[in-house]
Amino acid sequence: MDGPLEESREAHDLTTARFFLENLDPLCGRLALEKEEHHHASKVLRLRPGEEVLVLDGKGTIYPSVVSSVESRRTWLEILGSYHEEEELPRLVLYQALLPSSRMEEAIRRCVELGVSEVIPFRCRRSLGKDAAGRRERWQRVARDSARVAGRSYLPRIGEVLEWPDLLREVRDRKAILLADERGGLKPSQSIGEDRPPEIALLTGPAGGFEDEERRALLSAGAVSVTLGKLNLRAESAGAVLLAVVKAHLGLM
Repeated sequence: MDGPLEESREAHDLTTARFFLENLDPLCGRLALEKEEHHHASKVLRLRPGEEVLVLDGKGTIYPSVVSSVESRRTWLEILGSYHEEEELPRLVLYQALLPSSRMEEAIRRCVELGVSEVIPFRCRRSLGKDAAGRRERWQRVARDSARVAGRSYLPRIGEVLEWPDLLREVRDRKAILLADERGGLKPSQSIGEDRPPEIALLTGPAGGFEDEERRALLSAGAVSVTLGKLNLRAESAGAVLLAVVKAHLGLM
């Protein structure tokens, strides 16, 4: 890595504008921001020629770039170089019960800002977000925007909506999964111990909690009940709180 690029890398902080672009060709040396990314660059951030930005492929590779020109429909960037960041471990996967549209988006937004690697929605009896068909693309955009704001170099994935039997199968297949249980349980730190597995799975329920039969099924499948304290949290907050507690225990916050 050359000197100027190393200096540029060290100078970047969380205030440097970031843009996720898929299927980019760094060999061309020049690329264009279009549609939503162009609008964000030109209208929201009001970037001008000469300003530095970061372009990310969502898989850890970062391309320091400089704005070369701003047109009516495109913002052109000149690529200065590249470097790679390793993904933060352990990966944190959240199974989130479906919530009404705006509350589901808020749950995803908060969890992405806190570093979740993947969000997998699922249906249960008290799920209120029944109209989930076609929402995954919207949720992925929310995750993308939140990852950009949070300064993340890896783009979190939003999984397909699982039906209840599929969720139970995934719980059985995992070595351990932490269930945010309104009835209480171990502290998350106690359930994790001192190990640092490559991936930790978390699970939060719908507004009103799981029905008794569902809760028993999850525990029988291998989920471990953990407590989030004595306060009654909204369903869209529980996942973010659990994530924060786990990350703090692992020394990642």
